[in-house]
Amino acid sequence: MYICRRNPTYAPLLMDHQNFLKQLDCSREESQTFDVLLSHPEGISVVVLAKKLNKPRATLYDHLNVLTEKGLVKKGLTEHGSVFYPEGHQTIRSIFDERAKSVTHAGILLEDRLRARPQSNAYNPRFTILDNQNAAEKIFRDVLRSRTKESLWFWPAKALFHKSVPDEVFNHWHHERIRRNMHVRVLWPHKQQVCLAGNDILGSGNNKESLRKIRILPGPIDATMGYGIYENKVGFISSTRENYGFIVDSKELAETLRNQFEFLWKISQTRK
Repeated sequence: MYICRRNPTYAPLLMDHQNFLKQLDCSREESQTFDVLLSHPEGISVVVLAKKLNKPRATLYDHLNVLTEKGLVKKGLTEHGSVFYPEGHQTIRSIFDERAKSVTHAGILLEDRLRARPQSNAYNPRFTILDNQNAAEKIFRDVLRSRTKESLWFWPAKALFHKSVPDEVFNHWHHERIRRNMHVRVLWPHKQQVCLAGNDILGSGNNKESLRKIRILPGPIDATMGYGIYENKVGFISSTRENYGFIVDSKELAETLRNQFEFLWKISQTRK
């Protein structure tokens, strides 16, 4: 990332601007072009931009057109020709605010439509098979969206960490659930333990800070598939040996596994 040193007013934007641009439907390449513009608030020519990004000028003109249409970039003229530079901080902030209001309004309209639907008294269980490469990420995202206060996990750590669950995925899940004050209770099979201090993706080794409680299952109980129980759902993640995942939305299954979890929790040892 190019760091903007000449205009400190862009500093807050730099912290999370790629996510902001993603919300505006900008591509990764367009975001990279905007990165360079942020480091040149005085303006930069397409010739210089092409050298910095090692991209054809025609491609960069396409990027600049998109960014200009979205109100993020302006075109100016100097004695040496055309230059492009980012809009002012207040203008970009107003674009962000407008998008936020639009999303909020759309959410209200959708909620109204959902409430207006005919309601059925029958509960319909659902079974969702997940893409192999993104199963863990989709399950963690679904837990975060559920707004559950506590989720319960049967977690063969050694079989899943760094393998079925990419480090960046688990790291995001760990920090985001703490930010949302979502607690977890975790059962680890005795043979599947990992060292908390040696795994940065687990965050602090202090379970209280990490809003988690871990207990170790009795020795004979082992598994390589993990699952999490949250609200009326159970998300399953296999090891890389079979490499799949799925979510079952079922009150009966969630209640059954929750009762089993509580029994196993009572006979397991607190991890020191």
